[in-house]
Amino acid sequence: MPAGSLTLLGGYTVFSRTRSTARARWLSRAATTTLGGFAALAAMPAAAPADIVEPPPLPHVMTVFPDRDFVSVEGYAPNTDMTIRVVRNGLTIGTAAGTTDGDGLLEVNHPGGVCWQGSTPNIIGQDKVVVTPTVTPADGDATTTQSVVAGQAFIEKDPVTQARTGRVIVKGTARKADGSPMDLGSVEQRIVNPALTSVPEVGRRDIRAVLGGDPRGGVLSADPAGGPGAFIAVYSQFSDSTDDLLVAGQTRVLAWQAANAGGDRLGITIHEVGEVGGPGFGGCPGGADYAVNDSQPANVTKALIDGGAPLGVSGVAQDADAVTVTLSDGDSSTTDPVTTVTPSPATGSQTWSATFTAAEVGALKDGTLTASGEYTVGANTIRGAEHRLAKDVIAPGAPTATPGSGTYATSQAVTLARPDPASRIRFTADGTDPTATSPLAPAQISVTSSQTIRAVAFDDVGNPSAVSAFAYTITTPGGTGATGAVGTPATAGSPSVTTTGTPASAAAAAAFGLPVVGGALAPRPQAGQPSVAPAADALAVTELALARRISVVRLRSTGLRIAMRLPAGSRVVRVRFHRIRNGRADRVAMAVVLRSPVTTGRYVLALRDRALLRRLRPGRYVAEVSAGRSRADLRRTARVTFSVTR
Repeated sequence: MPAGSLTLLGGYTVFSRTRSTARARWLSRAATTTLGGFAALAAMPAAAPADIVEPPPLPHVMTVFPDRDFVSVEGYAPNTDMTIRVVRNGLTIGTAAGTTDGDGLLEVNHPGGVCWQGSTPNIIGQDKVVVTPTVTPADGDATTTQSVVAGQAFIEKDPVTQARTGRVIVKGTARKADGSPMDLGSVEQRIVNPALTSVPEVGRRDIRAVLGGDPRGGVLSADPAGGPGAFIAVYSQFSDSTDDLLVAGQTRVLAWQAANAGGDRLGITIHEVGEVGGPGFGGCPGGADYAVNDSQPANVTKALIDGGAPLGVSGVAQDADAVTVTLSDGDSSTTDPVTTVTPSPATGSQTWSATFTAAEVGALKDGTLTASGEYTVGANTIRGAEHRLAKDVIAPGAPTATPGSGTYATSQAVTLARPDPASRIRFTADGTDPTATSPLAPAQISVTSSQTIRAVAFDDVGNPSAVSAFAYTITTPGGTGATGAVGTPATAGSPSVTTTGTPASAAAAAAFGLPVVGGALAPRPQAGQPSVAPAADALAVTELALARRISVVRLRSTGLRIAMRLPAGSRVVRVRFHRIRNGRADRVAMAVVLRSPVTTGRYVLALRDRALLRRLRPGRYVAEVSAGRSRADLRRTARVTFSVTR
């Protein structure tokens, strides 16, 4: 797709654009050698355009392994919450959420990564995989799984004498969505066997066949006898002993959506002969041919009910004639709405969608709702995997401020409080009302000049409170002016709130109004945008939370996530783990973790170090968390206990 071109993707505007960094070519090389009706893509209204790029340009690399239902994304901002979805026929059939590691890598359904939610989707050709930052779901990347399959490599023999011909053959197909042949210039067939590294005529773990031939491998060409899209890969230059190693290896086929000007492959699919789909490691949910996978919107909010909007649910089926969908709050005193829909296409792998009116949903109790399906397959009825969502139609209370609005002779350290402790506050200081993408309020906001702070609270399902406005007049000499950064004059009229925290990504920088220069965040906020200044003694971690019970299997497969709120000025976070024995914590920490957070406010520390996770054996523990400007300046410790179970 030429740079700047535009297509439509399930209600999203998709642009082809170019990103580039110093890591771009390295990431591309790594990717190409790694072997081992609703709105279609996310919880965004169909009418709202979104910047979803397909295929992902460098440095973003997305690789889909359909046979293992495994997706790998890399080259993204480190320590960033991401959402990955599998979309079929415009409907989400699989969702996963996780945090990129320090190198910007996140894997789904692969050891060390995260699981698919609810059930593991069976990824097939033409399924679209979409990755977006969780906080900005309108901005992300997509790749379409390529329809490539192959059989295992075999040694060709003379049909009469059964003597070897000296050729190793791999046959397969590579087809477009309409069934026509793919361009074999975007296909590469590989055979992988680590034993090949010790073979002088190969000297590496894999050999490859490409269109026109690989001098160290084989020749890929169309196979007219196999029908539309059929190909054949021929390896004819090796000894019999090497041929034996080839057929003992694993056959794979790579295909990519596009290549950039440097020849780097973009949007990669890797088909692996003999691999089996389903959960990729212990603790992940099983695969389901019959399942409710998604709801649009993700949860039922006050706005949905007040606006009379319907709730949509969708899922997958296999050779089903009909799906009867039920939405339940688990309360026998209410009536569960039921609807029957017809899946599409008529046979094979199917998708379906159903809607419930605002009146039907509004009659259910607040709390957890369960969407379930019964699938009619011939004379049989099959129950599939369910999907749960939250219903909450009570808006949180509006934020309050201490000190409140007024005229002050000196700068003020303002604290915004939440009547609903589970909500989060977002704020502005540029005269506009805050939204769900405005900056999160820190522990304290330093107001050094006259301005108005506006704040809104959002609960867990996204209900907003009323907007609070707090006007401050600072009468110190020069206090009626404005400051764009600490001690730095700025354009008159810009807010005086200042920042010492650094957003984790360009998307977060945009939310903070911070310019990005050369891939790094510039030190000054833009005029008219708020930011945060630290209070001298406010560097205390708050809202500390982690799973109070976690199994050994889950711990070692997904790691340990500790959520917290970091005050502005935090440069170091320290976590000390103590084993609890006989009701008392050991005096000496069994493990200490240090991190340098790239953002303040809401922060999630994802621990995946295998040595640490192996030490967390069944038992009770206390995690002590401290934050500060440096290792020598750590402030008050917050504590939380948790149990590791078998």
